Amino acid sequence: MAARQELIEEALEQSFPDRAAAASMHWRAVERLVGDAFRRRGYVVTGFGGTRSDAVTADIGLLRDGERFLVQCQHWRKLRVGVPELIELARLVEAQGARGGFAVTTGFFSREAHTYAQQASLVLYDGRSLPGLLGR
Repeated sequence: MAARQELIEEALEQSFPDRAAAASMHWRAVERLVGDAFRRRGYVVTGFGGTRSDAVTADIGLLRDGERFLVQCQHWRKLRVGVPELIELARLVEAQGARGGFAVTTGFFSREAHTYAQQASLVLYDGRSLPGLLGR
């Protein structure tokens, strides 16, 4: 198991060399960086994304063509993000009446998380695709 984890970390290092630096960023800086990336893609950043009654939150709210989207960066530092974290975001998207959501991590999403995201109208940005979002 430890050897597999080392291989995963090595692959991430090759795909996103600044992972360690990015993972050490303050959460406000992460939100600004990600918000700026979406702004460059034609979204209007509306600030705080919203809260469900059980205190699940989105970090950034977005608008584009009259539709609302939510971004969750809370798992920015996690090496592996699975379905439970995405279920939280999907429920928040539904509760807020948003069109969809984005989840961001410097790590990776499990295979099951990718399958779930397709069914739940979520777009995933991980250590491999994050540089493209950030324009790096």
